[in-house]
Amino acid sequence: EVEKTQRSSISSVLQRKFSIPIPQRKDSTIIKSTQLSLSPFPKQSSSKISPNLLPIPEPTMLPVLDRQSGVLGTETSNSMLSLLVSILPASSQVCFNWKLIYNLTSDGAFIGTLFRHASVMVPTTKCIFLVEDSWGHVFGFYCSEPIRITDRYVGDGEMIVFKLHPSFRAWSATGDNNAYFHGSTKSLSVGEPPALYLDDSLGEGKSEPSKTFASETLSSSPYFRAIKVELWAL
Repeated sequence: EVEKTQRSSISSVLQRKFSIPIPQRKDSTIIKSTQLSLSPFPKQSSSKISPNLLPIPEPTMLPVLDRQSGVLGTETSNSMLSLLVSILPASSQVCFNWKLIYNLTSDGAFIGTLFRHASVMVPTTKCIFLVEDSWGHVFGFYCSEPIRITDRYVGDGEMIVFKLHPSFRAWSATGDNNAYFHGSTKSLSVGEPPALYLDDSLGEGKSEPSKTFASETLSSSPYFRAIKVELWAL
């Protein structure tokens, strides 16, 4: 009782002399700490992801690339790599070692070389195909199995098409058709109409809004020239 009277007297003196408001303590008050986000990955706006792509938790770390990517850049914390990892299925977000299978710049501009290099991947290997066009737009697709020459469309509903730069957006399969991936000695095509098409030189291509993914044009224009092409095994 004496302690309570002393605190009351001190409060009265301070308020009269210095006009200092003295907050009243309530034993039931709980101070909640502010939670800080330590994630190095950029937050995704819901407007950037197509409704047919389910939200996926942000990855906790970036993969290690066995060679430098001419498309994604050189920094480990590169924003395009972060965005790319963030839209992959959960099973592929834990693939921490990526291997460069084909590079247009160093391996030659020929589709036969691409598929020959891709043939070394085991059937369970997941892959990412990246393109940069002459206007600097970066786009591509993710496939849950190796790309290859086929007499029909292959792939499954886990396939994703995306654009990374200068804007970011990604689309998963809608289920409207199963025209996921088709490869031949003359071209490769993803989706119907093709979200991505490249000829046998891997230099001339086109991109259209595709019913397979409900996607928009990925490249800078419907018809484009590819200056960089990379295939990565996860």
